[in-house]
Amino acid sequence: MSEKQNANGSGLPPKIRRSVAIWACVLAGLGSAVMTGMIVAAIDRPLRAPIGAWASEFIKSPGFAGICALIAASLALWGILNQVTVAKRNLEHQREANDSHAWWARFEWAATRAVPVSKDETPLPYNAVLSTLTGLTESATDDVQRGAVGAISQVAAAQQDDTHGADDLPADPSRAMEESRISLLQKYADVAGDTPARSTAIEGQLYELLVIQALKRVLPPHSVSTETFRGASGARLIRPDAVVIHKGKRIIVEVKSYRRQQRLSPSATAQIRSLVETSGAEAAIVIAPIELQLDPVSQSEGSITASVWTSPNDDDNLRAALEQATS
Repeated sequence: MSEKQNANGSGLPPKIRRSVAIWACVLAGLGSAVMTGMIVAAIDRPLRAPIGAWASEFIKSPGFAGICALIAASLALWGILNQVTVAKRNLEHQREANDSHAWWARFEWAATRAVPVSKDETPLPYNAVLSTLTGLTESATDDVQRGAVGAISQVAAAQQDDTHGADDLPADPSRAMEESRISLLQKYADVAGDTPARSTAIEGQLYELLVIQALKRVLPPHSVSTETFRGASGARLIRPDAVVIHKGKRIIVEVKSYRRQQRLSPSATAQIRSLVETSGAEAAIVIAPIELQLDPVSQSEGSITASVWTSPNDDDNLRAALEQATS
């Protein structure tokens, strides 16, 4: 739609707008003439008798001709207004089609750069991916588009997790970099809400960063870091969510963004134990937004401690878990 059309408000073709204006003036003039004729006839009526004679004379008068002209003009105006409505509807459909085409073009561009098909292609920095996907979610007009954004966000977030922070966010980022990433993740989560654009992977990343910030409030910031260990097979690098030093002891921290699961799965328990053994840590803490039930062995040995954290109000829970892990 051009700037000129936007300035006119309706965006209708100039020819139709001129026709409407002309017919409006014509009807106003005819209406005025008819009203004048009727007033004159009403004043003159007492001088004419009987009513039949008056009616006969009125049918021959200019006033009656004016009424007929007004009716004809009204029918013509109705036809024009109907054409205007159809034209406006067609223009609106065309505009929506153009907007949809432009949205999908932007989505295709973002998707191919957020998740490159070829390994030789370098993906966009993750912050740029988050900003782009958030913008696409805001401008999406239906659940199909929102679902497409949600699917790409899941893949992009999983790809980010696989790189173990090797992109634009270092393993031990500064507070400013953490705040920037948290802000971007939070904005996407807020915009997506409970629509098909929602990404549990992005929500998990957001929760993990918030927990790490909480640990840096509870402990001296330099006591919280991220280290990479080589797995038992020697081939795969493993990086826990965080490694903390408390009372001279090394503790592995694993963050789980579970919302419904109440028991730590055997596979997750085995993975945490492997991390403790590989890293040479003394214990591990599992942090989640819900209370997790540990297996009997972990509870008896005390090698794994569970803690609940949902907001800064739960920082004391982290302190208690650290004390338990080092007791």
